[in-house]
Amino acid sequence: MGEEINSGEWIAHSYIAPDESYLIFDGERPSGFGDCDLYISFNENGVWSEAYNLDPGVNTGQCEMCVSVSPDGKYLFFHRGVNGTVISIG
Repeated sequence: MGEEINSGEWIAHSYIAPDESYLIFDGERPSGFGDCDLYISFNENGVWSEAYNLDPGVNTGQCEMCVSVSPDGKYLFFHRGVNGTVISIG
């Protein structure tokens, strides 16, 4: 993948649409809102677009990661938390 995807501190936990029309991943970039954010890139005739931050409607000052999409494409699932912090409920 080109610089459109492979830039910033790191990228991880990619989800690619079944029809390969888009890719969502988490990573740290200067355009981020916090620890790690979700980004989307679109496949336009075999060329991946610049990756766009999913904005504060999804991303926060915490870490958003490990994204997936429901089979019908209506729901976005992901983890949100503080990177490196273990929360214990008991």
